[in-house]
Amino acid sequence: NRKIKKKYRTNKAIAAAFERDTNLKTCKAVTGLHVSDHMTGKMESIKCITSACTVNDHCNSLHTNGICKHCYAFRYLNMRPTVRKCYERNSKVLSSDMDVAYMPTFRKGEFVRLESFGDLINRQHIENYLLICFKNPQVNFALFTKRRFILDAFFTAFEAKKPKNLAIVSSAYTLNDDQN
Repeated sequence: NRKIKKKYRTNKAIAAAFERDTNLKTCKAVTGLHVSDHMTGKMESIKCITSACTVNDHCNSLHTNGICKHCYAFRYLNMRPTVRKCYERNSKVLSSDMDVAYMPTFRKGEFVRLESFGDLINRQHIENYLLICFKNPQVNFALFTKRRFILDAFFTAFEAKKPKNLAIVSSAYTLNDDQN
């Protein structure tokens, strides 16, 4: 955490970026990142930031030869081209360098799900999620991923620790396998 915080808190302007409140509308207008806030069913009242499985090489490889053959996200995104386009744009934004000042700010006590239709793409994607967590210490985040190994490699390489407000849920690579 020190290296990441140090990287982004080296001068007053960047430190001020962490303090800037950026509502979801401004975040989308400036960065292109869409935060879903109309979840239904068990996810009602939970916000979500997600990428698209359709443009993620890891997801595509598992879709043809692995657990993701049964993926609801591929089916849903193919039925909803507008949603697909939005989440594909999120993939591009999240896997690129983002301006901390325009990352979204959430209200105290909110819950935000990270990844519901995709998975981690690269190290920049991880860094952007961690920065969003650091910017919002009063918010609970949950990251759902099959790519736990790139998270662990990131934390090791940057001598970083998982933010206290981030829960990581590791998804299985096999279907209905009690041993895995």
